[in-house]
Parts: sequence; C-alpha cells; structure tokens
Amino acid sequence: MDTISVTSERYTINGKEYPRLSVVTSQRRNIPLEGWRKRVGEEEADRISTAHADYGTLVHEMTALDDLERYCDLDRLLDSHEWLLPHMASWRLWRKEYVKSVIAVEVVVWSERYWCAGRVDRVLVMRGDRSPSIGDLKTGSLYDEIGVDLAGYRYMWNERNPKCKANRRLAIHLPRENPGYIRVKPYESKGDEGVWKEMCRDYQMVNGG
Repeated sequence: MDTISVTSERYTINGKEYPRLSVVTSQRRNIPLEGWRKRVGEEEADRISTAHADYGTLVHEMTALDDLERYCDLDRLLDSHEWLLPHMASWRLWRKEYVKSVIAVEVVVWSERYWCAGRVDRVLVMRGDRSPSIGDLKTGSLYDEIGVDLAGYRYMWNERNPKCKANRRLAIHLPRENPGYIRVKPYESKGDEGVWKEMCRDYQMVNGG
C-alpha cells in the first residue's frame, strides 16, 4: 500500500516528494481570473473567493461521503449545514441519471516521469461511454485553463492505472447560487496535455526534480 502525506505545496508518496499539480500549473497566467478581479476590485474578489472556497470544500466532502456510501458521516455534515440539502439532492439525481459507475473518489495520483502529483475528484464512467472519464468538481467559474489541469490529472491517472485508462476530461459544475443546477463541461483541446508537460519540465528546471 502506498504511503501518502500532503502539505499545501507537496505530496510525499512512498518517501518521495512531488509538487502539487496546482503549484505546477500556477506558473501560468489566468487572464479571465485576472480580468474578473480587476472588474470587481481586490477586496470584493477576496471575499467572494473565500466564500466559494468554503462552499467548495463542503461540496467535495458532501459528494465524496455520498459516493463512498459513508451515510452516517454524511448525515452529520448535512445536520450541521442544512442549506446543503438541495445541493445533495441535485447531485444524487444527476449521478443516477448520467453516471453508469464511479471508479475512484478523491484519489491521489502522481507521475514519476513528470514529477507531479494531485488528487482526482472522480474517475467515472458516464452513461453511453465505454471508457472512464476524469471528473473535476468545480463550484466557481469554468475557465479554459481548467483543461490543462484535467489533462495532467488524466495523464497521472493513466500512468498509475494502465489497465483502466481514462479518456474524456469533464468539469462538473455545482454553483452555490443555483442549488438545483449541475453543468458538465468537457475539455477536448488536444494541446492541453502538452502544455501541462511543458509546465512540469519548466518547474523541474527551476526547482530540481
């Protein structure tokens, strides 16, 4: 069994340290996000970002507990945050209607070749698909740059699981403002994986690996 520990910037896996994918990809500029912060102002942007981060943490915990069938822990979470109930209902309805099977939940993956690690929210098979997809839960805006992150997660999952390779990359959007709404956005740019690999190489050159 793999031994894994994590800090804000790194994973330690079987005694080896790997930078988090989010740290590696933070090298790029997020132009849409920068534009939004400029429009609303830094103070308001920080307030909104904090609220979304708190909500995002709860959504990840809530959906993971449900998918892992840890219902006692889920009930305690919902008792403490009753406003999450409509979000929970919409998640269950969406999963029942569109998901054939859930293969992995909140699983750590890594690449020894590209010296990077991260946590994949879901590996699932959508109805009508034959191969798995990487699913990333999002509660904020969906940007094109997310596709690069998803390409990295997919590559690392496939490196670790060559007999169960994922194909599609999906952002699963659960906005706080609309509890009954779930949108799935596929990211299909073939260049995203190359961008991620280049970022990994750049990070290695600067930080060693």
